[in-house]
Amino acid sequence: MSKKAIQVPIDESLLHDLDLRSEKESVPRAVLIRKACKQYLDDVKKKELERQCVEGYKRIPESTEIGETQVKMLPEEW
Repeated sequence: MSKKAIQVPIDESLLHDLDLRSEKESVPRAVLIRKACKQYLDDVKKKELERQCVEGYKRIPESTEIGETQVKMLPEEW
């Protein structure tokens, strides 16, 4: 995958901490920044999916019949 260089202003203290972590893990600063960005986007996506799931159950609540049937079938599965 091709990469594009960008410029992002960053506080000196954050940059300092980032550089320390970069040295400790023996990886370039850019790798840590990419990993952090990816983690952030993954977290946002997960929260959005969870929100959609909750909204779906609010619109169409799960029937208690399904749960009751599952409880009855549980001994058969074990």
